[in-house]
Order: sequence, then structure tokens, then C-alpha cells
Amino acid sequence: MSEDRSLTEFTAGSDDDADDSAEHNADASADEIADAHSTAGDDCEGAADADDASITFRFEPAGAVCSQCGATTKRQWVAEDVVCPDCKPW
Repeated sequence: MSEDRSLTEFTAGSDDDADDSAEHNADASADEIADAHSTAGDDCEGAADADDASITFRFEPAGAVCSQCGATTKRQWVAEDVVCPDCKPW
């Protein structure tokens, strides 16, 4: 489960859809884009809860030791302990 995957594996649309969106954004005025961005989060329920978010993952370029197995890893999951992806209970 610790292998990297490309985000393109998860997209359902075609490349034509992305091209159409890019053309639309190029044609939109700066005011339209600013309005869309300023009102994008207005309808979100629980937006105030975002301050209560906690860290669940960290990346250490030099690597760090897993608290369960002792292996050195760059990617670590944070819960009660800091563990490598292989020790993370999924």
C-alpha cells in the first residue's frame, strides 16, 4: 500500500474535458475568476471545523525511524506514534 500512484489514474474525464476547461478559464475575465474563488467556500458545511484538523502524515527527506519496526523511512504516518506506511493499520 505504500507505493506511489499517479493522480491521472483516478480521473474519469478525458483530455478533451481538461482542454475545454482551460479554454474557458482563458476566456474568463479576472473579475469572474476572483468572484468564483471568493464564493467557492461559502456553501461548505463545517468550514469552521478546519481549524481543528490534525497532522496525519509527514515527510522527512533525510528519513526518520519508525516507532514500531525501527525501519528508516521518508514517509511517516502520525497517530499515537509516528510509523512507516507498512506499520500503519489500514
